[in-house]
Amino acid sequence: MWEFIIAVVVIWLVIKFTSVKKNVETNQEIGKEVKHIAIEELGVPEPDYYRLVMHHMPDLKRRALMMQNWPEYRGYSWSRVLAHAIYNRYMDIL
Repeated sequence: MWEFIIAVVVIWLVIKFTSVKKNVETNQEIGKEVKHIAIEELGVPEPDYYRLVMHHMPDLKRRALMMQNWPEYRGYSWSRVLAHAIYNRYMDIL
């Protein structure tokens, strides 16, 4: 009986670890894409990009979630919408 319980716990831990690792990798890919879009395509200066991401990320995510419902952003990927939220916040500061 104990062997079964230990086996189930080990399997659960392996699945959990794999899931967390995949989420981290996905978040890193999205982050790279957002950075590229914001800096290279939209023209946000790199120091301002880092400052906004480091100090305003909760606000940027809320803004991007709202923007996803706007007609001009429907069909955009999350990376592109978040990059546009960063760009909009950058333009608000200027």
